[in-house]
Amino acid sequence: MNNAVSDRNFERPHFQRRLRRLERDILRMGALVENSFRLSHQALFARDLTAAEQLPLLDKQIDQFYRQIELECAALITLEGPVAQDLRLLSAFMQLVRDLERIGDYAEDLGEIALKIFPYPPHRCVPEIETMSHHAQAMLATSLVALALGAILFMANPILLITNWFFGAAYEKKSILSYTLR
Repeated sequence: MNNAVSDRNFERPHFQRRLRRLERDILRMGALVENSFRLSHQALFARDLTAAEQLPLLDKQIDQFYRQIELECAALITLEGPVAQDLRLLSAFMQLVRDLERIGDYAEDLGEIALKIFPYPPHRCVPEIETMSHHAQAMLATSLVALALGAILFMANPILLITNWFFGAAYEKKSILSYTLR
């Protein structure tokens, strides 16, 4: 029994290195998602079609990071037998990369929408939607900064509260917008 414990302590530096590598990969993925979000914003609001055309390539890179990070998290969970704190961290990583991947998909969708609506004049609500986009980009940046500072477990509740407030307000505006578009 003592050999198993000492073996685990011997392997911990390796496990910690793998965790740090995971954090770096998540931050790299986050940087791609931020870039994708920025490009979708340019495509939609600055009517930059070249930005929209770059989004599918970025989305492929984001998807590749997502699969790689999910596999690494699963491998660490199954092969390393992490303690409760590390298991919670790995679970948070898996949730985070799933959300980042989804944001990347949304950015690509916005690029496609920008291409479709390009021939038409902008709707009068575009400035409000642009403001919401700026807020969402700031929330993403804040989350990635929190991860970089090692505060991933801390950021869950404040970001959730801000997100719920923000999208609640956006939903109300969407309801008004859908009524005015009829």
